[in-house]
Amino acid sequence: PKMLAPESMGFGNSQSYIGYLLIRGDINHVYGFSHHLYSDGSYDNPDGMISGMTNYHNNFGYKPLFQTEYGADGTPTFNHAVLLAQHIHNCLVYEGLNSYYFWSLFRDGSYTTGGMVNLTPGSGYIIRDLYWFFKHYAYFTDPNWYRVDATPSPSSDLRMTAFKSPDSNQLTIVILNKSAASTDMMLTLNGFTPSSSEIYRSSQTEHWFYLGPYSPSLTLPAYSITTIHMTGTATPDCAAIRAAGHGLTSDISGDCYVNYKDLKIIADNWLRTDCAEPSNCSGADFEPIDGNVDFYDFSRFAEQWLWCNDPENEGCIENW
Repeated sequence: PKMLAPESMGFGNSQSYIGYLLIRGDINHVYGFSHHLYSDGSYDNPDGMISGMTNYHNNFGYKPLFQTEYGADGTPTFNHAVLLAQHIHNCLVYEGLNSYYFWSLFRDGSYTTGGMVNLTPGSGYIIRDLYWFFKHYAYFTDPNWYRVDATPSPSSDLRMTAFKSPDSNQLTIVILNKSAASTDMMLTLNGFTPSSSEIYRSSQTEHWFYLGPYSPSLTLPAYSITTIHMTGTATPDCAAIRAAGHGLTSDISGDCYVNYKDLKIIADNWLRTDCAEPSNCSGADFEPIDGNVDFYDFSRFAEQWLWCNDPENEGCIENW
């Protein structure tokens, strides 16, 4: 089992708890950090949390981060769905979350508030707009998929999030138009060639509506969310390889080469005994992570001396 902490607090309030874990020397007992969002701002103003999310990522993003519960008060409306999509995008992009959980998926009996799906008396149910907007992020992403850079243009009212499968052969793009006006958009795919594709859209009048195969020219209606899923071939780069979990252990500098750059980092921190997360002495304390830069680290480093796994260099190993 893997332990997460502290779970129930917002990311702002949870920082002091994490600080005590550091002071007590218990930080390595925790796999990742988890939190809610209730104390971090208003549901109606997702962008108001961005600066706090960025700060939290910078301080604690050296471990996996999880948002484990968040929802709005009152009977869910279409506006709540649009705001939910903004929250998901911001958490993924600015905080770098591994997961986003909505409160709650189902509510039953006489409940008329909360829940993406409301179970009504007599075995009936109501599917809220929240469900459809959430589905756009969840349906075409699976465990071990990783987020890739996506830059929306031309409108500042667009929010675009993109994900690749571990083998880089599937690409999912989610585009939210949070504006009251329709927007046209032209997509450019860098390093990905689709062989098959499908597009779905939800809005105030559409629920996961199939639009057909991929086209670079898109019309994004007001307050709509669009998901493009493609299967094809990708030309990976070093960042993608590392993001997919295939980095070399001794590649301290993160350039997909084990060479003098990495050796310099070890030499600059040689025999230090005060290494601590998140930097671990610029990564020199890595095998094992025990606070010391010594022969244990150097021995592991030497095993991969002059290895490389740069996908853009045909002379490197394809360990992915």
